[in-house]
Order: sequence, then C-alpha cells, then structure tokens
Amino acid sequence: MSRVEKTEEPQKTSPYIKDEVVETFGDQKKKTHRRFSCLGLALVCLVLFVGFCAWQVAATGLVNIPVFSSFAYSEAQPVRVIKPGVSVEQYSESFFTSTILKRLQAGGGVLTDRSIVLALPESSLTTSLQNGLKQSGETRVVANRAQIAVLEGQELELFLPIQFNKNTTALTVHFSLHADQGSFVLNLLDVKIGSFRAPSVLVASFVQPFVNRELATLNKSLSSYMHVDSLTTQKGVLSASGTFTVQIQK
Repeated sequence: MSRVEKTEEPQKTSPYIKDEVVETFGDQKKKTHRRFSCLGLALVCLVLFVGFCAWQVAATGLVNIPVFSSFAYSEAQPVRVIKPGVSVEQYSESFFTSTILKRLQAGGGVLTDRSIVLALPESSLTTSLQNGLKQSGETRVVANRAQIAVLEGQELELFLPIQFNKNTTALTVHFSLHADQGSFVLNLLDVKIGSFRAPSVLVASFVQPFVNRELATLNKSLSSYMHVDSLTTQKGVLSASGTFTVQIQK
C-alpha cells in the first residue's frame, strides 16, 4: 500500500494582518461615507441656492414661477394715486411770467426783489414724467400709469408700472432731492422691482441713469429762470427756493 503523507495544518493568520485588513476596509467605508456626505451636502446647498434664486426672480414679478410666485410676489402699489395736471414746463413758465410781471409793476419796471419760491405740485411732476416716457418710445413702461408722489421729509416716490411679456409688475423708487450749484441733485434711498429689493449694482447700472435723465429735464426747464438754493417737501408739493436769473432790460 502506498503511504499517505499527512499534510501540515494551515498556518493561522497573524493577528497583525487581521487588524490591518479590518483597518483598511474600515478606512474605505469611512471614505465612502464621507464622500456621500459631502455629495449630499453639496446637493442640499445647490437646491437651496436654486430655490433662493427662483424666489428672488419670482419676487420681481417679471416672470411667473409656479409655487414661488404665489408666495414671493405681491402686486406693487404706489403710496397714493396721482391725478395728472399741467406739465412742469407749463406750470413753471406761467408762474415765473406772472410773478415777474407783478414785481416789475410794483418796482416801476425794475426787478428789485429777485427771491423766488416755486411750489411744484406732484400732479405736474407726474405729467412731465408721463410725457417724457411717451416721447422716449419706451414700450415696457405703462406711461399713463407712471407717477411721482411728493412725500414729507425730503422724500419722493417714483412709480413705474412695467409690462414684461404677459406679466405686469412695477419699479418703485424712493429718493431724496437737494440743491447743489443751482440744480436738483438726487440721492436714491430704496429701489424695488415688484417685491424684490434691487441691489446697488443693478440700481447703478439701470435705475440711476433713467432717474438722472428725468431729473436733467426738470433742471433744464427751471435753470433759464432761477438758481435753486434749497429744496423742501411737504405732502404733494416740492418747493424750490432761490433767485431769479432772468435779466430785465428797460
């Protein structure tokens, strides 16, 4: 009979190797878990960012975003509705002419008193604004609903209804005025598009140039008659105090 040799028993795995294998697999599990955690956190941040952007865009009222628009946007309303009157140009020219004639008569043909206070009603400011918008050919602004309201505390409100595609919203600008070198100078206080408060970058790029252009028209209409020294406001009226610049020759 052939002899069967007895094989040696398999060597037992070293405890050190076991610990190393467990540690290796444990590290891989931790790394995988950490990757999934980072990925999950990134997805949450992305969702929050997209949601924030959608909320801000919906708040403008320029586009309609389901769910977001119903919560983020509310229809903008002016502080009060202003009924248009005569334009600033017509109002100021009539006022200056009648005032000069009265003072010339009182002074025997000499304009002895050159001080002047021009009280511009918000109805005239509104009419000039609407006329300017119509002449500019700007189709996105609903010109016949645009208005300027004069508030107390040196503050005014510019309200511009905007038609964008099929959506209607409004640009609401609160600003103050002061006199500098004989003219009106504007300082923006707050700008909103719909329910969205516009950042300073957007204001400087789009809103400021438009408002300055409208203000330049006002300055031009007054500069031929008076030098503006100071401005005050009360509800519905913007008052400019200064001196006549017209020269009267006998």
